[in-house]
Amino acid sequence: MKKLFLPFLLIAITLNAELDLGDDFAPGDAISAEEFNLKFKKLNQAVGEISDSYMLGKWNCTSYKPSYWDGDKYSVEYPYEIADGGNGQVGNGYYYSNSGIFTLTETDTESSLNSPKNWSISRDDVIEDSGVESGTYTLLANKLILFFSQKSPSDEVINYWGGTFKIIILGENRISFERIEYMGLALNKNIICDKAS
Repeated sequence: MKKLFLPFLLIAITLNAELDLGDDFAPGDAISAEEFNLKFKKLNQAVGEISDSYMLGKWNCTSYKPSYWDGDKYSVEYPYEIADGGNGQVGNGYYYSNSGIFTLTETDTESSLNSPKNWSISRDDVIEDSGVESGTYTLLANKLILFFSQKSPSDEVINYWGGTFKIIILGENRISFERIEYMGLALNKNIICDKAS
């Protein structure tokens, strides 16, 4: 088992080049349990199951959408244009971007599978583009499953499944959301988020 673990660990570290484990230990160094545990905690976040505690907080998220030919010229959705508060074109490339703060909070310490947590976004069309800016979420097997609420004609609040993102860790404080499936929310495809707090 130990022989299989080390190559897997080295492959995982190689694939995640931005993972910073700090300084290497030199032969003969005295290592504190705190230093050793910190390195393993970082490794576990990179190759293990993502926890609710890792996801909670504020994330600076940027969504990227390519321009498209509308018959006369290349266009992009208006929230991505600078005139409408977006970031505009990314360099001279084909993509435009739009940024906002994605906030994940909890009201209890239960897992989000047992007790869904809250999500909100500060700007439309960053996480999804159907106008929903808040709801609840569940974290399951490194997937972020978003829900949103709407009132029925009889004023009953109904929770709807919005869609699912696979969470990909790109660095110690950087993730990407890969849209797997969506239903009630028009989830965006290309989102990169950096931990703000």
